[in-house]
Amino acid sequence: MISFAEVQEKLYRLEFSPTDEQAKRFLAFDPSLRYLKGFQGEIIRNSIGHEDPVSRQMVNTFFPDLEFQEARQKIITAINYGSRKMNEFFHQSFGEATVPFQLREMEDTNLTAMLKEAQARYEEAFPSGSQPMIRRDRTIKPMSTPLGYPSRFHDYQKIAEAFRIVRSIGIGYNMLKIIQSSEFVLHEAHHDQLVEWVRDCLGTSWSGEAFAYERVGSDFQARRKEVMSVLSKMACRGYNMGTIKDLTGVRFVLKNRFRVSEFLRSATEKVRGASHMEGFDRTIDRAPGDDQYYDPRFDCDKFILRPSIPYVSEEKSFSNLPELNYIIGRKRIRLPVEVQVMTEDAVKRMNEDLEQKPAHELYKYRKALAFWQIVNPWSIFGPLMVQNQNFLNGG
Repeated sequence: MISFAEVQEKLYRLEFSPTDEQAKRFLAFDPSLRYLKGFQGEIIRNSIGHEDPVSRQMVNTFFPDLEFQEARQKIITAINYGSRKMNEFFHQSFGEATVPFQLREMEDTNLTAMLKEAQARYEEAFPSGSQPMIRRDRTIKPMSTPLGYPSRFHDYQKIAEAFRIVRSIGIGYNMLKIIQSSEFVLHEAHHDQLVEWVRDCLGTSWSGEAFAYERVGSDFQARRKEVMSVLSKMACRGYNMGTIKDLTGVRFVLKNRFRVSEFLRSATEKVRGASHMEGFDRTIDRAPGDDQYYDPRFDCDKFILRPSIPYVSEEKSFSNLPELNYIIGRKRIRLPVEVQVMTEDAVKRMNEDLEQKPAHELYKYRKALAFWQIVNPWSIFGPLMVQNQNFLNGG
C-alpha cells in the first residue's frame, strides 16, 4: 500500500501544480465543479424522468445524423475509451500509485441522470448549502483541520464522486472533439504519405544519393501522436487542435553537428521557397524558464514542413472555380509534419539517467505530472486522502 506522503511526493509535486488558468481551462476538470452550476446546472436540475438533455447536446454536436439511442451509445463508448486510455497513460508514467485514482467505466447511458446524481452528492457534502473555498496550493495556514482546510469542508468522498462523474463525461466529450477534428482525421488518413514524402525529399541529396545518415531503418523514425498526448497538450498548454502541429512527426539522427548543419542547409534549399522555415527551434538555445517541462540535455533542431500530398478522398471538383480545377488537378492537401534533427551524441545524452529517468522520458514525465494534477486536482483528492484513510487502499 502506498502512503499519503508517497502519493504527495510522486503525484502532487508543487512545482507542477496547475495555474488557475489551467485548472479552469476545461469546464469538466474544474475542481469548483462549475459544470453543475449556472445555466448548465439548471438544465440538469430541471430535467424530468427519462429526459436526457445533456446527451442530446452531445448528439447534436457529434452525431446529428444518427438515431438518438445509437448516438448516445457511441458517446458512452467514447467516455469509456477515454477513461481506459487515461488510466493507461498515467499508469505508464507513475505506476501503481495511480491505481486508487483510476477512472471507472460507465454503464448507464443517461448522462443527465448521472449528472443530477452528481449535483445531489455535491450539495450533500456541505452543510446549510455552504460552498467550498477551493485551494489549489498546499501552503499550511493555522487552522484547526488537517492541511489547513476550513472546518466547513465536509464530505470529500461525495465531492470526489461528483467530480468523477463530471470528469468522465468531459473526457468523453474531449475524445470526440479530438478524433472528429479535421486535423486528426486528415493526419490519420495521410500519415504514411506524409512520412514517405519527408523521407524521400529530405533523406537524399540533390543528386539522389543517400544524405547525411547511412542506416535509414535505425536513424529515421516516425510516429503518430496519441490521443491522450493531444489532450494533455490542450490541457497543459492551452492549445487547440488548430495549433497542434506535431500530430505526425519524424526524426533524423545524424553523426555530428557538421552533418546536422549540412542537412538543414540542404532542407532549406529544397523546401524553403519564398518563406522562412516554419517554427524553427533549436531547443538547447532556449532560455531558462521558457518551458518548465524541458530538460536541457534534449538537444534538438526542430521545424515544421507542410508537404503537398494527394488528398485521400472521393474526387470532387470546385464546381464554381474552374481555374482552381485546372491549377490543382487532383485534389491535394498540405499538412504540418514536425521534423526533428539530432546528433548521435545528443541521443546518447538524452538517454542518460537523471533522477532515474532519461532526458526525454523525464520531459514526458513532467508533462504527465502537470496533466495529472489538472484531472486529479489536489483541492479535491488531498483532503479526501486525509478524511478517508482507506482511500489509498481501495476504500
